[in-house]
Amino acid sequence: MCFGLFQDLEKLIRAGLRNPVLVSVKDKEGSTLSTPASLDNFYTVVENPQDKLAVLVDFVKETVKKKSLVFFSTCASVEYFSLCLERLLKNKTIFSIHGKKGQKRHKVFEAFKKASEGLLLCTDVMARGK
Repeated sequence: MCFGLFQDLEKLIRAGLRNPVLVSVKDKEGSTLSTPASLDNFYTVVENPQDKLAVLVDFVKETVKKKSLVFFSTCASVEYFSLCLERLLKNKTIFSIHGKKGQKRHKVFEAFKKASEGLLLCTDVMARGK
């Protein structure tokens, strides 16, 4: 299985977002903050829907070393894949959050931040920062 590495955030945006909005953050001195140099963005195209789980498991086994986030388009996808991965990858700590988890998602995110390793499955709730 081959996973592409995005060196350019623009390519990731075009591949994964329908109506992207650019938000830039400036510090007190006025300089614009950018994506951290240590951040790697991966993607793969899964042509057959029935292969999604196998591709995700391969990706996690081959690529995920410390902490990673995997974005899904729906809350149901987050729930389904987190249940599957918890059973298939017993040596990985799986966290999951989405908009329907309410205030519990803050506790889950704090636990993910404190963990030394883990895989956070989430919807765009993380991209929105809510």
